[in-house]
Amino acid sequence: MYDHVVVVGKENEFLRTQRHLIDLSSRFSGYESVMLLRSVTDSTQWKSVLRFRTEQQLAEWMASPERAAALPKLRAELAEDFTETTRSTPFGTILRTENGQTRATPNWKTAMIILLVLYPTVMTLSRFLGPLLDGIGAPPWLSMWLSQIVSVGAMTWFLMPTVTRWFRHWLDPVDGAVPRTNWRGVAAVIAVYVVTLTLFASVKWLQFWDYFD
Repeated sequence: MYDHVVVVGKENEFLRTQRHLIDLSSRFSGYESVMLLRSVTDSTQWKSVLRFRTEQQLAEWMASPERAAALPKLRAELAEDFTETTRSTPFGTILRTENGQTRATPNWKTAMIILLVLYPTVMTLSRFLGPLLDGIGAPPWLSMWLSQIVSVGAMTWFLMPTVTRWFRHWLDPVDGAVPRTNWRGVAAVIAVYVVTLTLFASVKWLQFWDYFD
């Protein structure tokens, strides 16, 4: 979602530019919709809500030369540069706009957070859900599929959003770029790795390969 403050008298030019941007974005894979909303109390205040099917498809549009070429005209019609409401994706990426440029969490940080959540999730499901499915006679191929449904659902709607909030400052592409914040976050994630590895290595009750003993 973008916030725009339009220069008084340039509302028509702003709308033409928005229509041009909508036309350009609609040609990209994954485009779903754009909503353009004007404030009921201040005619210079506008919001635009852009939707793509996936974050990757949105990122392709955001980084496209077509969008970059259209932005100077848009900025000429604004009293100040547009801003974007910071938001996080289900899998640990935070998108943020600063000075009109959209930035995202580095891929290596997203990968570290996914691993932090994925490993204990898979280990726990293998220990508790796996034997349950085996007990009701589910074949291995079906058992694995059902386990993946549970793990993906849990990570998408519960685990990853929660962990992303815990590490939000570190994952933020602007605040998290500060060296001190960056290294503290890396150290914290590695510490959690060590704790989970130690836990599953030392507590036999949690080891799925021994559950039948």
